[in-house]
Order: sequence, then C-alpha cells, then structure tokens
Amino acid sequence: MHNTPRPKLAAAAMTALRQEIRRIEGFKNPSGRGALRFGIPEIDNALPEKSFPLGVTHEFISQHAEETAATAGFLSGILSLLLRESGSIAWIGSRKTFYAPGLAAYGFDPKRIIFIEADRSQDALWALEEALRCKGLAAAVGEIGDADLTATRRLQLAAEGSGTTGLLLRTKPRKTGNSACVTRWHISPQSSFPERELPGLGAPRWHAELLKTRGGRPAAWDIEWKNGQFRLPNSPAKALPFRQALTG
Repeated sequence: MHNTPRPKLAAAAMTALRQEIRRIEGFKNPSGRGALRFGIPEIDNALPEKSFPLGVTHEFISQHAEETAATAGFLSGILSLLLRESGSIAWIGSRKTFYAPGLAAYGFDPKRIIFIEADRSQDALWALEEALRCKGLAAAVGEIGDADLTATRRLQLAAEGSGTTGLLLRTKPRKTGNSACVTRWHISPQSSFPERELPGLGAPRWHAELLKTRGGRPAAWDIEWKNGQFRLPNSPAKALPFRQALTG
C-alpha cells in the first residue's frame, strides 16, 4: 500500500479550499462554458483568475446618454466574444434605442439577439431574471435603472444556477451602493483616431474603469475594438475619472 506524499495532499487541500472560497463568492459555472479573456494582460490580470467571469452577473453604470451608448458598444464587443462559440443573447430594455445593424461591426449576426421590451423596471427585472434562468442563452443584458441588493442577489443566483452570464446596463441609477454583482464597470466614450491619416472614423474606443470586483483589483484602461478583438490603442487619450466626473 502506497501513501500519498504530504506535498500532494497539501496541494489538493489548497485546491479544494480555493474552489470552496470561489463557490461562496458566487463563482461557479455549471454549464462548463469556460472563461472569457480580453487577450490583454493588463486587463486580464486585474480580473478574477485572469478572466472575465462567466455564469455570474456584472453591472455597468452610466450617468449620461453618451456613456450609455459607449457602454452598449463595449458590451457588443464582450457579446461578440461570447457568441464565437454558440448560443443567443437576450436583450431587455424599455426603449428601442439599440441599433441592431451596427452589431455587424462587432462580427456577429443581430438575429442571434432576442430583443424584449419591458415598459416598467419591475417587468425588466422579472424578464432579466427569467432570461438568466435559461440555460440555452449565452448571456442576458438588462437595461435597468435601480436594482437593490435583494434584486441583484436574485439575478446572481439565477445566473449561478444556469451558467448564463448577466450584464446589467444601469442608466442614471439613484443608488449605486451594495450589489451582488461580481464586477462593476463604468465606460465612457473616447475619440477615435483614423489610421494612416485617412479620412473618416477610426476604431471604437472607450475609457473602461473596473470600479470593483470580487477576487480582482480595480483599474482603468483606454481600450478599443479592432479586427474582431479588444486591444490597447497606440494613441493615448485622456479621460475624466468616473468619481471626479460625478463630483465635478
């Protein structure tokens, strides 16, 4: 009879402990869809386990229409990466402001998105929770204003149970206190730069602030979408930090 070496026992115990801590924090992905990475070390290293967590909920805070539009573009990049494997997206909102044909610039067919209109915030939250319970979806996006801790906890539990990723686009929220979401972001627009001095617009560009995250660290970057992927731009652009924008 051979005894298992102590170092191997210790390593196994540490692995089990890390998995249990991750489970308590809400990181579990029963669907086995794997991890989503930006492919940029500066960003991936700030995220939990160096990847954008799937099967959990994320919130994106916007204070102005320009920020909401920029956030929708940034989310389109994330959804494009999610849809490279399989699945569909549910997008819940109260107004028809999303320009579906514009998704072609991000490399996926808008027919893979199910748009759901909800006039009231309560209806939007209900629809988002039901969408997050659907295992056949890759992700569900909800355009909502306010969502308290109880509401976000319900959304988080729904995402954990199905493995569907939840993206909350919160425009002009009255409160941005405690939330059960794993990450909180603020996205603001940046000026694009045409390449080689050619006329017209350049690649979509944003200033992305990771305001909080479980198992990672807050940080901020200028980032753009080009050739079907996120990347750090060659030409730096200045942005007003989110907290300064709120108080300034």
